[in-house]
Amino acid sequence: GYGTAGTVDLKPIITALHDKNIKVAARLCCFVDNTLASRYSQLALHRSTGEAFSDDNGAWLDPSNSIVRDYIISLCKELDAMGVDEILLNGMRMPETEGVTYAYSSTTSATPTPQTVISGFAISVTRTLKSMSANLSVQVGSDKAMQSVDDVTGQSAQLFFKVFDRVYRTSSADTAESEQSAAKSMVELGNVKYRYVPIVVDSTPGTACWMKMN
Repeated sequence: GYGTAGTVDLKPIITALHDKNIKVAARLCCFVDNTLASRYSQLALHRSTGEAFSDDNGAWLDPSNSIVRDYIISLCKELDAMGVDEILLNGMRMPETEGVTYAYSSTTSATPTPQTVISGFAISVTRTLKSMSANLSVQVGSDKAMQSVDDVTGQSAQLFFKVFDRVYRTSSADTAESEQSAAKSMVELGNVKYRYVPIVVDSTPGTACWMKMN
């Protein structure tokens, strides 16, 4: 309905990979979307001065907008129906630009902050999709988000470990194990070695789970 769908039918591709005993994960970008932001300007993230926000990543959507949330949920449901085993929400954060105030479309009585907006989005999406067959995971950005709360991006690994199946983080083979050990205190359910996934571009780490980017 938003005119953003591609033309490739993914289901036969996913089925073919499953036939080879390969699990399929889909990485879904949440809030950077040039197409949707340009076609439906009311869904774009706006500065408090009224201009639509964009940076080197592209045009941003407003995470506090209920239509944006429903759009991401609908994409996840489509991927689940196609047979995807895991959906990784990438860019589920506010822009990494300090000193910017935003005109959120949220109708809550309290003044929104990056933390409340991103936390609210995470909780709402995971609750809505809790019956989905696919695992739902998230990618974390900064060191601060892994330690407590990143006031700029609004991300909090402590919250994410409570509501998502797994938390991914760009790392390296040298630091992945120590980062995983540091995350252990935030994991209340399950084993941290399966719930924290380092993303590496060099040699693979000695952890049980990892993602290798080529």
